[in-house]
Amino acid sequence: MRQSGNIYKSISRQGRKFGLGLCVISQQVSSIHPALLSQINTQISLALGNSSEIDLAIKSSSRDISEFKSEFKVLNRGEGIITTSYKNLPFVFKAPLFDNEFRETQDFYNRLEHELIPGEIEDLRETEFD
Repeated sequence: MRQSGNIYKSISRQGRKFGLGLCVISQQVSSIHPALLSQINTQISLALGNSSEIDLAIKSSSRDISEFKSEFKVLNRGEGIITTSYKNLPFVFKAPLFDNEFRETQDFYNRLEHELIPGEIEDLRETEFD
């Protein structure tokens, strides 16, 4: 393990006994080492357009998701497929888009600027994130 210089492979194989885990994020499944892919318990896959990437995502999944192959190309922004080793069925999800959340927050603060005095706005921002 140490000879290869990849600490992530060591953590993925032995981390559980030390209470460690990994979160691996990549835009390309092929860029993740096969040793890491084989240790992943939960996989969240977003839209993939490349057929070889789709095939690798299906192959590395902890469950058989071959029936979802066509879904990878038509997933919209914020949609994905979750597979996990402790559930038999994968499922498609839709996550809220950050843009919408950010826009709603900006609109909220823009309204406040016209309705409250400036000092109250800063106080509100500070308490909101405590």
